Amino acid sequence: MCCGIQSEKSGRIDSVAFSAIVNKALIAKENETIPFGYVTLNEGNAYNATSGIFTCPKPGLYLFSFHILSFNSEKPEGSSSAVWLTVNGVPVVLTQETVSAGGNKDFNLHGSIVARLNVTDKVYVASVIDGTVVYYRKKSAPNDSVAFSAVANKLMLAKENQTILFGNVQLNEGGAYNATSGVFVCPKSGLYLFSFHILSFNSEQPEGSSSAVWLAVNGIPFVVSQQTVPADGSKDYNLHGSTVIRLNVDDKVLIASVIDGTNVYLLNSYFNGVQQNTSSNSVAFSAVADTIITAKKNETIVFGYVQLNEGNGYNSSSGVFVCPRSGLYQFSYHIFTFYSYQYGGDAAGVWLSINGTPSVMTQETAPAKDVNYNVHGSTVVRLDKGDQVLIGSGINATLVFFMSSYFNGVRVAD
Repeated sequence: MCCGIQSEKSGRIDSVAFSAIVNKALIAKENETIPFGYVTLNEGNAYNATSGIFTCPKPGLYLFSFHILSFNSEKPEGSSSAVWLTVNGVPVVLTQETVSAGGNKDFNLHGSIVARLNVTDKVYVASVIDGTVVYYRKKSAPNDSVAFSAVANKLMLAKENQTILFGNVQLNEGGAYNATSGVFVCPKSGLYLFSFHILSFNSEQPEGSSSAVWLAVNGIPFVVSQQTVPADGSKDYNLHGSTVIRLNVDDKVLIASVIDGTNVYLLNSYFNGVQQNTSSNSVAFSAVADTIITAKKNETIVFGYVQLNEGNGYNSSSGVFVCPRSGLYQFSYHIFTFYSYQYGGDAAGVWLSINGTPSVMTQETAPAKDVNYNVHGSTVVRLDKGDQVLIGSGINATLVFFMSSYFNGVRVAD
């Protein structure tokens, strides 16, 4: 484990602190940096889990500590394991232990220091000699779970295709989210649920322009969220989305700006992901509207492009999910709509209904002509086999735009 914190109090938003744990075994070579890949805290976004290096973001007094669990099965009696903590390549703390008799002894290397750093100073832990064995916690999270939650910790005016960074990592079980790159790298195959929320602001953009982001898997957009900037120059607005998807090891998931000039506000923008149940008979679907729909009141909205349909519960012709297995389910939907003279759409209202009874209803009036806006909702509900779930229009002439409107569902528990 390696930890660091700036000891001078400068306010929560500007705080710098990290804690990281080794997530794979290593027989380190001389001068090799030891990476602590499972990041449990990274306020200030200064620790890089890939390189193992802390780069100082602001001058001040810092406290660092490290602990290495080593093992002598690979080393003869009388040899040693040794590591040091270095600042800008200069060792400042050295700890070493000689391997004793008996081939199964664990031993510990640990140290700590307080140091005054300047901006861009680099701190890391490295092996002093060839053959330092670094042990890891085989289960880096309870039950080998994979889950992360990260929040934007700085203002960002994103360019087209630029990955959005969520630098304040609040949870990172499995160590798969990299706060430096903003990329989640799948550590094990399975069914995953992702969600994001971007608080944007139109101070940098003229009326009629847009902010837009997408969730991409291996470079391919899966969920797009967009909103037109309204006339009021001080208005905040939100971009959000979610999806259920089956991933393989090393698949990459990220949030990126679709266009130049997407504003990302700190503390109110986040990116979350969690691996769902690993049952071989899982139930999950994700479907996207594949055409423009002007839905009448009580008309079922059909999401015709199916990205995932495990358990075969969703029917892309009727738009209805028919529960194949009893259990606890989570559903979410997002309708991207538009108010125009051609299509109408001065208001949008939809509901999620279960067996014909509305369970969740969301509605919004268009803020102005020729603008995009969004309606969305989610629920958790217990279903029996054969129960039917759908998204219907609550009013006449709900305009549903294609590729940015979706309906997701996943069985989360028995």
